[in-house]
Amino acid sequence: MAVGPPARLLALSDGIYAIAMTLLVLDLSLPEGLDPAEFRRELHAMIPQFLAYGLSFTLLVGFWQDQRRIHLLVRQADEGFIRLTALGLGAVALVPFPTSMLSDYTDEPVAVALYSAVIAAIDLIHLAQFTLLCRRPRLRTRAVPGACSGASAPNWAPPSWCSGQPRSSPCSTRPPRCTAGSPSSR
Repeated sequence: MAVGPPARLLALSDGIYAIAMTLLVLDLSLPEGLDPAEFRRELHAMIPQFLAYGLSFTLLVGFWQDQRRIHLLVRQADEGFIRLTALGLGAVALVPFPTSMLSDYTDEPVAVALYSAVIAAIDLIHLAQFTLLCRRPRLRTRAVPGACSGASAPNWAPPSWCSGQPRSSPCSTRPPRCTAGSPSSR
């Protein structure tokens, strides 16, 4: 059952991505009143924080672009799409926490694993959204040439989508073909 146009959902997504990106920078600060030597030492000690910030900001920008591309395909958002979007936005809002852990505990495998898990979850949720759109052509604004016709990934998808997936993965299922001119693309 279609719920409605995705404009408000896209606005919510944009807002949550913007807030998550902004929260990343809040961990970057130096103590006040440092002499030049302490300043340089503290700044050098912040290198892991700057690297974690840069990595997370770059990934969030990429995920935001993917989210916008996915939403541009949506004519009507149904409950399933809304729930997947909310789940993905929850993971996006969580990114500042594992980023902080990663920058403060670079040698801790748990910090790296948590960060990786959150990033992988966002990617998998985007894949689930795209797969949902492939399987429910009534929700799409247009056909997605070559993207929903088997094991091929969309030409704009992140490299992790469908790369090296076994034949039993969601990427290798045979949803209705959604290329221009096919009955399921209408």
